Amino acid sequence: MKKIIAILILLIFNISLAIGLENYKLLFIEARSNQDKKLMQDLIATLENLKNPSISLKLILAECYLEYGIWGAEEKNKKSYFERAFNLSQEVIKADDKNGLAYYIAGISLSRLMGYMNVFQKIRKLTEFDDLMNKALKYIDDKIYKGLILMGLAIRYMEPPWPFGDLKKAEMYLSETEKYLYNYSGLYLQRGRLYIKMGQRDEAEKMLRKVLDMGPHPLFLKAHKENVEEAKSLLTKLRGGESF
Repeated sequence: MKKIIAILILLIFNISLAIGLENYKLLFIEARSNQDKKLMQDLIATLENLKNPSISLKLILAECYLEYGIWGAEEKNKKSYFERAFNLSQEVIKADDKNGLAYYIAGISLSRLMGYMNVFQKIRKLTEFDDLMNKALKYIDDKIYKGLILMGLAIRYMEPPWPFGDLKKAEMYLSETEKYLYNYSGLYLQRGRLYIKMGQRDEAEKMLRKVLDMGPHPLFLKAHKENVEEAKSLLTKLRGGESF
C-alpha cells in the first residue's frame, strides 16, 4: 500500500511539474508575442527563483533573457541579458548536446553579442555562430524554430563583416524559411531588404507590399506592427528613388 501511495504522489508531482512547465511556456509565448516588458520581467524573476530547475525550465529562462535583451531591456543592460542567455544555453548544451533549442538560443545570443565586438573579433566568432545554428537546424523539430534558424542564417549572410557576405546564399536560406514561416511578415521584410541590397527594386517592392497586405502571425503580434512600419519606410524610399 505504501508503495502504491508513493507512486501516486510521484505521479501527481510529475503532472504538476508538467502543468507548471506548460504554463511557463505559455507565459513566455504571450510575453514575446506582445513584447510585454512587465510580464517578461515577472517571468524572469519567477524562473530565477526556482530551486533546481529542469533543463526545460532553464531553456525558457535563457530564451526570456534573449527576448528581453532584444526588445525589453534598456540599452545599457542589453549586453548582460545576451550574456546570460548565451551562458545558460551553453550550460544546457553541456548537459544535452543534442538540444536544438539550446543551440538556437546560444547562436542568436552570440549574434547579438557580436554587435559589441570589433570587426576582427566578429570574424573569429562567425565560425562559432555557424556551428551553433547548423546544430540547431539539425536537432530541432519545431517548424517555427526551424524557420527562425533559417532566417537567422540568411541574415548572417546579409550583414556580416566584409568579405564574408553572400547574398545568393542569403536568398537560398530565406526561400527555405518560407516552408516554415510563410505566414510571418518578418520573412518578407527580410526578403525585401535582401532584394534592395541586390539592386532588385521591383522584387523588393513586391515583398514589402506583401508585409503590408498580410495579417499578423499570432506568435509575433508586436513584431508584425514593427515590420509593417519598416516596410512602409522602405517603400517610401524606393518610390522616391533614394539610395540605401
